[in-house]
Amino acid sequence: MNSPMTPCPSCHSAQTYRIFRKTYRQSQWYLARCKNCAQHFTDPIPTLPDIESFYTGNYHDTLCIDGRTEQVFGRKFQGYRKWLLQYVHGGRSLDLGCATGLFPSLLQESGFQAEGLELNTATAQWGRQHYGISIRNEPFETADYQPGTFDLVTLTDVLEHTLSPPVALERVHQILRPKGFAMVTFPDIRSLESRYFQTLASITHREWLWLNCHIPLHTWEFTRPTAEAMFQRAGFAVVGFRRSHPAEFQRSPLLLALLAWPPLILKIPYLALHFGSQMEFILQKTS
Repeated sequence: MNSPMTPCPSCHSAQTYRIFRKTYRQSQWYLARCKNCAQHFTDPIPTLPDIESFYTGNYHDTLCIDGRTEQVFGRKFQGYRKWLLQYVHGGRSLDLGCATGLFPSLLQESGFQAEGLELNTATAQWGRQHYGISIRNEPFETADYQPGTFDLVTLTDVLEHTLSPPVALERVHQILRPKGFAMVTFPDIRSLESRYFQTLASITHREWLWLNCHIPLHTWEFTRPTAEAMFQRAGFAVVGFRRSHPAEFQRSPLLLALLAWPPLILKIPYLALHFGSQMEFILQKTS
């Protein structure tokens, strides 16, 4: 498993190695890491047809019910909105991977000219009808957005799902106005909780135990240093950073729920802020 495989998609070094295997839809995928730049990524690298297939069908069915999205994501998205309003106070906004459209609807309530983009056809249609938000239904890689037309682009647990996170981020940079803002959130593959479950999975030889490792749905996995290096290369400055600790396993099977008790200490606010598994960035376009 540790032999060099696919070259690093970030720095193109051949010094990469596989550190974990996961089975998804009867196919084998690996989490690989680059020795040169420390970037984690899925090996083999998913193609655009692979990514489109991951999110078709009934991917969001449990959310497309009146009140369900608010129940699951309402508190989190309201917290994101409150944080964003410390930096940007209105204008045209785009929420990439908006699912049912709850987040852009909250931004619209706060005075933004808000719209969304969602890959899943059924979810996008439900969101348009339910929230009255403009939601385009196509991959960001092929969507026709004009340069310099948005004041804010949000990617909440989205960038890591794209075909190439750096290319997607460069496109975000392109469609933002000068000094425009982006919000990006995703988990830290080397968080305390993630390392805890990685150890359990390795000891027990049960790959499903490392639920923090989301390959192949995550084409790349990030740490704070690898994320900030990518942001800088794309022409962004990090103007806001914080951590949180979502209740990842609260509705899991009994065995996993019991195993998840030790990391629950990270939900204490002070510990969540400094050691939580979720990283949240506010970026500003600098060039």
